[in-house]
Amino acid sequence: MHAAYSKLTQAQVLALLNQRAPDMVKVWSMPSLTEARAKLLQLARTTTGRQQALILTDPAQPQSAPNDDLAFISAGHAGQLCQAIANSPERLAALVVKYDQASAFYYKKVRELSSAEGAVLIWDALDIAFEQSPVWPKNSQPDLIGFKLDNAIWLGAKQDMLGEI
Repeated sequence: MHAAYSKLTQAQVLALLNQRAPDMVKVWSMPSLTEARAKLLQLARTTTGRQQALILTDPAQPQSAPNDDLAFISAGHAGQLCQAIANSPERLAALVVKYDQASAFYYKKVRELSSAEGAVLIWDALDIAFEQSPVWPKNSQPDLIGFKLDNAIWLGAKQDMLGEI
């Protein structure tokens, strides 16, 4: 769904997003969930010059990777994440977190690991309504985010991602 279906302007959406992710400086709408997720990965890959992405998923919903550039692991355990990063065939372009209600400690650890790896941290909150999402920990802010708000699909970016948009 395009932003044309939303009653909110980009400025209004950015103001709402900044209440939860204050480092975001730009938002834009996307026509579909598939295109939104693809755009998030494209931005991370362009920013880092790398291809590999690690996607942290709900352990109850196993995923299969559609290609060699994506790997899926169960979210929720920082030790498993460290091992997956160490075992990655190349340095990561992105860590993609399917945002839910995990602990603030876990999200802080994911932010630290992403920064240490030089990877873009992406929060994928596209499967939950923005209004229903939890308050996001301040010490684990993402570089890019995808979310739904007011019947539209939105992406948000920090300043250092803008050169790639």
